[in-house]
Amino acid sequence: MDLIDFIESGDLEAVKNAIAAGVEVDKWLFPRGITPLSIAVEAGCPEIVDVLLAAGADPNERNRDGTTALSFVRDPVIADLLILHGATVDREVPEHGETSVHCAAMAGDVRLLDALLKTSSDLRHVIDNFDWCFGMNPLS
Repeated sequence: MDLIDFIESGDLEAVKNAIAAGVEVDKWLFPRGITPLSIAVEAGCPEIVDVLLAAGADPNERNRDGTTALSFVRDPVIADLLILHGATVDREVPEHGETSVHCAAMAGDVRLLDALLKTSSDLRHVIDNFDWCFGMNPLS
């Protein structure tokens, strides 16, 4: 088993042991080209997210496709953890222009959208850019 398996299975102790053994917390994991933090966020494991952040994982580190951990967030608790550690809510995915706010709006997740909008520095940009990307307003 490797770090991806530990994270996806929610094995907190194995993740802690891997970090103690020197695993790089911001290194892309292949074949997906995604950071351990993004995998933990996608898996919905707040305890592992917290451990990775405490070990120095950068919440704004881009994955191979330009996304960040916030692109995968579906849990307001995890969103709060990422934001607390400096995640930039308004950071866009280069190819598409969407932000984590756009992703939450597309998923129809009101609780998550509320958590993200509380820290969005440029709501007008988010709305205008969403309109450009998807042909709709994220708040409609």
